Parts: sequence; C-alpha cells; structure tokens
Amino acid sequence: MVRNQLEAADKKISIYLDILDDEKKAKEEKTRILCKDYPELYETQYMPALLKLSPNDYTQEYLKADFKKVTDYYKKKLLIQCD
Repeated sequence: MVRNQLEAADKKISIYLDILDDEKKAKEEKTRILCKDYPELYETQYMPALLKLSPNDYTQEYLKADFKKVTDYYKKKLLIQCD
C-alpha cells in the first residue's frame, strides 16, 4: 500500500517536472504546479511514504531540504514567486 502510494506520487512528480521543463507550457500552469500541486503532493504523499519505506535512509529534514533545492531552482529558472 505504502509502496503504491510512493510509486504513484513519484510518477506525478515526474510529470510535474516534465511540465516545468517544457517551454511550451503556460506560466500559469507552471506556477500552479510549483506553488500548490507539487508541494502538496510532496508533503502529503511522497515524503510520508518514503519515510515509512526507508526510515534509515532519509529524515524529514533531509527531504524538506532536498525539496527546497528543487523548487528554488525552478522558481529562479522560471521567474516564479509563490505567495
């Protein structure tokens, strides 16, 4: 069950990152993903599932820092600010 949750979340994250990298996608869609959809998915599904499956490999602090690196990169690259 947890593994399925992780795989589904990982698949969605890959889709989100593909959209963020796609020059043809609208900035509004990228802003929604970067500021709302991706953080929500990461915090409510991906991170909890990963921590349950690999508690010795990851900490919540590490995963939050890793997430911040990724989102900061895209915010800078795409000139997007979240409220």
